[in-house]
Amino acid sequence: MLFRSTVIVLVAVVATVVLGMVATMVWLGFAFLRYLGDWFDTVEPPAPSARVGEWFTTDDGDLRIKVTSLECHADDAADAEYGGDGELACTFAFDVENRSDRVVSLNDITVKSVVDGAWSGADVADPASEPRYGSIQLEAGARKSLTGSVSPGTGHLDGIVFDADDASSHSAVVVDAGDASSPQ
Repeated sequence: MLFRSTVIVLVAVVATVVLGMVATMVWLGFAFLRYLGDWFDTVEPPAPSARVGEWFTTDDGDLRIKVTSLECHADDAADAEYGGDGELACTFAFDVENRSDRVVSLNDITVKSVVDGAWSGADVADPASEPRYGSIQLEAGARKSLTGSVSPGTGHLDGIVFDADDASSHSAVVVDAGDASSPQ
């Protein structure tokens, strides 16, 4: 009888350990696939979680940002060049503070847009220096007021996306564009 009780306890312990290992492997596999999607930009854009005019921080707290304005208007130059009708160009302004202890680059990797539910590009510029778009280096502890542009074409701009490392990730913050790109 003692032998049988010992075997039952031993089987229960082994089964619990095996189930724990399986659960851990499933969780690690899910986490790996989630971050693999971030690396290859295959993750779906997250829903908007911030609004124009409100401060927010990126997931890791490295950046504190407030989009101060977001406007879209007819892009007559694109209409003329591509023979289209109804092309849009959008501009935005934002204040940003680097709360990390490292330099953060704001560029087409860390600032993007969502157009018609899919990832799209965005350009960032520093009006205090050159008006051209490119990568802006934000030193640790620094604050800047920057501008940006998005060309959604004939699509609907859903939002502007920010992250200190990669804006096309599951953890990026999407600022709701609202009706900015609705027909005027």
